[in-house]
Amino acid sequence: MKHDPYQIIIMRPTGGKPIMTIRSYLARAIIIFFVMVVIALMIITLALVHTHRKGQGLKRRVALQQEEIKDLNIRLAHKDEEIIALKKKIAPKAVPTTRRSQKEKVLPKIYPPIVEITEISLQDHFLSFKVVNIHSGTDSPAIGYFFVVFKKDKLFVAYPEVKLINGLPQYPGLGMAFTIRNFKPIRLRIPKIAWEWRTLTFYIFDSDGKLRLVMPVNRREILQ
Repeated sequence: MKHDPYQIIIMRPTGGKPIMTIRSYLARAIIIFFVMVVIALMIITLALVHTHRKGQGLKRRVALQQEEIKDLNIRLAHKDEEIIALKKKIAPKAVPTTRRSQKEKVLPKIYPPIVEITEISLQDHFLSFKVVNIHSGTDSPAIGYFFVVFKKDKLFVAYPEVKLINGLPQYPGLGMAFTIRNFKPIRLRIPKIAWEWRTLTFYIFDSDGKLRLVMPVNRREILQ
């Protein structure tokens, strides 16, 4: 009679007949199963620890990059102010004529708007707002350029910097470009020369240079 090389017999505490007899092949299978479970748990644990460490590293990198971007934005804003001040110094003074003054009073045709400006807020010397696509939800994005023209008394200052006639930007393609399907939040630093502004005007041009929106805003309306 052929017997297994070994068996596992589970006895009752008080003796008597055994409760269960486990053959050697079944015992080996059980041991192998538990070993595999332990190995699988160790592999999963190591993978989770590696993933966690990798995620922490990525978070630190993102935080550092955000700080670098913030510093770069501040530097660019300062450079813009320096460029504006330099242009003011070297720009030749134009001699006004009666014919030119008459032309300056005539605004170009304003076409139907493609975007609107909402949620305007002011914090220190930063202006925040949203450019919202009027036809959001369609497959056609709103494409164009925008300017913000600050005014105090007879002084006009454009952002981005561009030639103005009676406060109106003359080169639409030099504005801040946008391509918007729904909306785009904007936060810009007001040029230092315009920190004491009283009114501002949003000018929106489409990609063909057609004027689509002229939206004046009083400073007191934002601060209310």
